Amino acid sequence: CVAAAAGQGLDEVVYRGFSNVNLVLREVDGSARPPGAPLEGSAGVIGHLALLLCSKIVLTALCRSSGQVGGVFAPSLFMGASIGGIFGRGLRDYAWPWPLVLGDIHAFSVPATYAIVGMAASLGAICGVPVT
Repeated sequence: CVAAAAGQGLDEVVYRGFSNVNLVLREVDGSARPPGAPLEGSAGVIGHLALLLCSKIVLTALCRSSGQVGGVFAPSLFMGASIGGIFGRGLRDYAWPWPLVLGDIHAFSVPATYAIVGMAASLGAICGVPVT
């Protein structure tokens, strides 16, 4: 009931297969715009990703604590993609002039790379995978 009510405004938060993770990756990459985001600048994209991240954390905690059926695999991928996307978009949109000034144009990767690394890190932390 709570998850259904919260998912009315944010369709990406409710699990419908891995299409929600793909949408986050497209949003991070810039090929999809979040609903209601301004056409210029990344404040709308980063803000939307932060809202999705916070909503997913709250809804996953509510569902897990209520005893509902659900896992942590898909939510961990979604949360990792969101936090990695926030970091990658922040680097690309706000820190990009620094490598140009310093002469190293290969200092950053594309934002989707950070989202994928965030997915792997989040899944590894939740599943208790040792770092070797």
